[in-house]
Amino acid sequence: MSLPLNTDISIKTRPFMDSQRPKAGNAFAIYILSALVALITFIIYLPALKNGFVNWDDQQYVLNNPNILSIDLNFLKWAFFDFYAANWHPLTWLSHAFDYKIWKLDPFGHHLTAIILHSLNTLLVVILINRLLQNANTPALIENRKNILTSRSILVASAVTGLLFGIHPLHVESVAWISERKDLLYAFFYLLSILSYVRYTEKQDTANMQRNLLSFATDKFYISAFVLFILSLMSKPMAITLPFVLLILDWFQTENMTKNRLRHILLEKLPFFIICIISSVLTLSAQKAGGTVATLRAIPFEKRTIVAFKSLIAYIQKMLFPKYLIPYYGHPQKVSVLSPEYLIPILLVTGISIACLITARKYKMLTSLWVYYIITLLPVIGLVQVGNQAMADRYTYMPSIGPFLLAGIGIAFLVERSTSLNKRYIFLSFAPFVLIIFLTGVLSSITTKQIHVWKNGITLWSHEINFEPISPRAFHFLANANAEAGMMDESLKNYTEAIRLSLALYDEIVSQSYSGRAVIYERKGLDKNAIDDYTQAIRLSNKGNDRYLYFRGNLYMKNNQYENALQDFTEAIRFMAVPVPAYYNNRGAVFANLKRFDEAIKDFTSAILISPSSPLPYRNRGNAYKDIGLIEEANKDFAMANSLENAEIIQNNKEQ
Repeated sequence: MSLPLNTDISIKTRPFMDSQRPKAGNAFAIYILSALVALITFIIYLPALKNGFVNWDDQQYVLNNPNILSIDLNFLKWAFFDFYAANWHPLTWLSHAFDYKIWKLDPFGHHLTAIILHSLNTLLVVILINRLLQNANTPALIENRKNILTSRSILVASAVTGLLFGIHPLHVESVAWISERKDLLYAFFYLLSILSYVRYTEKQDTANMQRNLLSFATDKFYISAFVLFILSLMSKPMAITLPFVLLILDWFQTENMTKNRLRHILLEKLPFFIICIISSVLTLSAQKAGGTVATLRAIPFEKRTIVAFKSLIAYIQKMLFPKYLIPYYGHPQKVSVLSPEYLIPILLVTGISIACLITARKYKMLTSLWVYYIITLLPVIGLVQVGNQAMADRYTYMPSIGPFLLAGIGIAFLVERSTSLNKRYIFLSFAPFVLIIFLTGVLSSITTKQIHVWKNGITLWSHEINFEPISPRAFHFLANANAEAGMMDESLKNYTEAIRLSLALYDEIVSQSYSGRAVIYERKGLDKNAIDDYTQAIRLSNKGNDRYLYFRGNLYMKNNQYENALQDFTEAIRFMAVPVPAYYNNRGAVFANLKRFDEAIKDFTSAILISPSSPLPYRNRGNAYKDIGLIEEANKDFAMANSLENAEIIQNNKEQ
C-alpha cells in the first residue's frame, strides 16, 4: 500500500510536555477500537484450537521435554542457566511449563495461550500506533497545517495497522506453531516497553534534563520500559533491536537535535545497550553450544549479504501478496549478484535507502519506518547465520508493523480525501471502508487456510512439498510424521525420496533420513536393510554418531552378532557427549551373553550410577551375579529392581 503521490507527510517533531501534546479526545474510542480489532483477530484464529502438535521442535520444546513437567527450584535453575535447544529464553520455558501444568499435553490449551497472546499484541499495536500518531500530529510541529491528521484518520490508521498485524497470514507461523511461543512473548513485552518509553518522552522536562543528566533514572515510565525490555530479551533474543528502535523514536520526535539532547538520549540508552551485550553473549554461547551457527566456510559472508538483500524485498512481497508461505525456506545453493533474482532486490534496497537518506528531514515518517523495518530484521537477516534457512515467516512478526503502518496511513489519507468529495460523488466516500472490508475478508480467508497447514506434521510438510518438491528436509519430516501416524509404507517412500534428494544436494539431512528409514526397516523385520542404513548414517553423519552406533549395536545384539554389537556399543560410549545409561546397560548385556560377567557387572554398575532410579540395570546385574553364584548380591538387586518398578507403576497411575 503506498501513499497518494501528492501527499506530503513532512512532519517535524520534538519532545513535548503533556500541555503541548494533543488532547486524547478519542481515548475511549481507541480502547474500544483496539479491543474490537483484537476480538476479530481472536475469532479468526479459533480454528487453530483444533490443531495438534507438529513434528518440528514441538517434541523438543513440549512433548518430550522433561524439564517443564514441574515448576520448582530445579526447573528455574534449568530455565535460567541451561542452553537447552540452543537457546536462552527462560520466560518462554516458564510459559510452556505453565501451559503443561494446566493442560498437560492437550494441544488445545497450548494453542489457546498463543491466540490470546497474539490478540493482546494486536490490541497493543493499535494503542501504540494511535499514541505515536497523536504525538506526531501536534499542529505546532507540522510544517504544513493542511497535513494534520484528524482524529478519525488517526483511528483509521491505527485500526488498519492493527488489523493487518492481527490477521495477516504471514503471522500464522508465529501463532499456530506452538514452539514459536517465544515470538508472541517477546513482542508482548517489546510493545509494552515502547509504550512505556513513549509515556516517558511525553513527560520529559528539557530544563530539568539540562540540570540533571541522570534524571531519567528515577522516572517510573523509563524504569518500566527498561524492565519490560529485559523481560522481552528473556523471551527471545530478537528483542535486542529495541534500543535502536527507541533511538529511531527519539530522532522522529526531535525537531532540533542539540548536543545536550543527543548526550541525554545516548546516556539514557546506555543501560539498554549494556543488557544487549549481555544478551548477545548468552545467545551466541547457546547457539554455538547447540552447533547451530553456520561457519563462514559453510556460507561465505558475501553470499549471506546477497541473500539478505533479497529477503528484505521478499518479505515485503509476501506482505503484499501472501501466496508462497511455507515453513522452511532453504538457503539457496547458487547465488550470483549478476542474477536478476538478486540484483533487483539489491538495487531496490539501495535505492530506497538513499532516497530516505536524502529526504530524511522532510519525510521523517517514511525514513523512520524504513529504518525500523531494516533494524528489526537485522538479527535474523542471515549475516550471522543460524541454521540453514534463508528466511522465515516468523521473522516478520514485529518488523511488519512498519509496512503495515504505512498502509494504514495511506488508507487514512484516502478516507480524508473521500469525505471531502463533492456531493455528486458521495458514493465514493464509502470506497476506503469497502477496501478495508475487502482486505479483511481476503486476508482472513488466506489466514484460515494457512492455519490448517499447521494442523499436524503431515499437513505441514505436504504443504511444503507442494511448493518445494525437491526439498529433502520436507520429505524427511513428512516421513517422520507418517511414521508417527503408523503409515509405514508412506514413511518408507518419503525417507527414500529424502535420501535421493539429499545426496543430489549434499544436504546434511541425509544421515537422519538413513537413520529414519532404518527404523522403518526394523519395524518391518528387515534387519539387514536396517543395519545397512545405519551404516550409511554413521558414514555420512558429522554429529550423532553415538546414537546411530547404539541403534546398530542393538540390531547386531538382536541377531546374536555379539562381537559386532560390542564394537558398536564401545564406540558409542567413546563418542557420547554425556553419559548415557542405556549404552552401558546394553554393552553389559553383550558381555553377559559372551560369558564375560565381570565386565558385564562393571557396565551395569556404571548404568546404575548414571541413572539410579532405573530398574533394568539392577535386574540385569542381579542376573549376572546369579550366573556367577553371588546369590545374596543378586537378591539385593532383584529387590531394588522390584521396588523401582512398583514405584513407576504408582507414579504412572497418579499421572493417569
